[in-house]
Amino acid sequence: MTSSALPVRAALSLVALAGLAGCTVGPDFRAPDPPSAARYAGGATPAATVPAEGVAQTFVPARDLPAEWWRLYASPKLDALVRAALDASPTLPQARACLVQAQENLKARTASVQWPSADGTAGVSRNQIDPAALGFPEAPATGPFTLYSIGFNVSYTVDAFGGARRELESLEAGVEARRYELDAARVALTANVVTAAIRTAQLRDQIASARSILDAQS
Repeated sequence: MTSSALPVRAALSLVALAGLAGCTVGPDFRAPDPPSAARYAGGATPAATVPAEGVAQTFVPARDLPAEWWRLYASPKLDALVRAALDASPTLPQARACLVQAQENLKARTASVQWPSADGTAGVSRNQIDPAALGFPEAPATGPFTLYSIGFNVSYTVDAFGGARRELESLEAGVEARRYELDAARVALTANVVTAAIRTAQLRDQIASARSILDAQS
């Protein structure tokens, strides 16, 4: 081997390594930076709203609303109405089914990618060799014998280019999206029910006031 062949082989090795590095499927996932805005509206948050009928709403910035936020109204009828809507809604079971499906797809794919698969076989058979079938008609036939067979196979997918990692990241993002869709469906349903109940109470109060005025004029 001549000395001039060594630089050529080194250069070819570097080209091959660069080609393998270029085959990597996508970069590692990086979450986007959060928005710089600290509040929805500009300026300082007011301490309270303008009083309506002698009652003003106050703001508590560090407090989170509970999941059953409608119970803050302290109305048993409203709570029963919202719970009936949650039980009878066809949208929530569909959203839960989509979430479960996404979770199961992620579990199945994770098990097939990150862990090796193994399978084994075992068998028992009774056999008898016929020398005539092997071309030895004059040889004596052997008696039947038992044959035991055992097999074991292990396989593992090497994710050299990151395709499996990108697929799992996509499935995880799908699970998170289905979870947010379920939360959004629940919040939208409860908000619509509470808004409709408050609007209905307002209309009933207006009807009662109109009837009272009509009776007084009569």
